[in-house]
Amino acid sequence: MNTELLYELYEINEKNDAPDLATVGMPMLLKKHPEITDEESKAMREFTGRHGAELAAAYQTGGMDTFAAAVEAGIQADKEAAEQAEQA
Repeated sequence: MNTELLYELYEINEKNDAPDLATVGMPMLLKKHPEITDEESKAMREFTGRHGAELAAAYQTGGMDTFAAAVEAGIQADKEAAEQAEQA
């Protein structure tokens, strides 16, 4: 997960007063970064869908370092969930 692109997605969303990350903010990010693949875009949308509340709070309160920590926490939570699903 590219933390810098995720952070930029939140910046774009905020600067444009966009109502939604996935349907409004993501197309703006893709226009600015056409090198983002469909797979990466989908992964980012799914990640923000799962961890949006934590990411938004980190973005609003702490800057890039706090946001990066929230991304890492989300990645770790996803790994743990995948491991639990494999064990089930």
